[in-house]
Amino acid sequence: MARRMDEREQVLSVGGRREVESVRKAAFRVMYHANGHAVHAYLARRVGDPADVEDLVAEVWATAWRRFDAIPSNGGELPWLYVTARNHLANWRRKHRRTEPFSEDHAGVESTGSEEAHDVLRLLAGLSAADQEVLRLAAWEELSPTEMAQVLGITASAARVRLHRARRRLQRRLDRADRRRADR
Repeated sequence: MARRMDEREQVLSVGGRREVESVRKAAFRVMYHANGHAVHAYLARRVGDPADVEDLVAEVWATAWRRFDAIPSNGGELPWLYVTARNHLANWRRKHRRTEPFSEDHAGVESTGSEEAHDVLRLLAGLSAADQEVLRLAAWEELSPTEMAQVLGITASAARVRLHRARRRLQRRLDRADRRRADR
């Protein structure tokens, strides 16, 4: 049975006698256009300063170019790019922790003006970093458990369990906040 080629493979197969580098550039361009906005949004929601976001995005794409042959095709590009973005973000945070105090304070999340949305973000910030990340990957990045697993370096089953437990912990915090609000 013949399998369907993804866009990257099609670009590579069309190359024929063209130089490998020009084919690589074309395939990279396809990947960039398909995933550039998602990578930028991923980082913008986690970093407050737009200049820092742009620097991190550039680092992610530079890494993707250097390691292009290691990037899985067939839909595996975005999780790979998220892992790379996450690693660059961790390095960026370590660097900034040494030089200046850092507060994520829901960086990059546009204010809806809703008190309820602000409360949810505040309660989210009170969860562990692991819970926050799995909830963000599900809600903000709209990843499936299988894709989350690739980003987090765990199995899909473990991702489902982590997501379920994180949602449960967030729900408990929301319920407690609602009870406190009702008691006022």
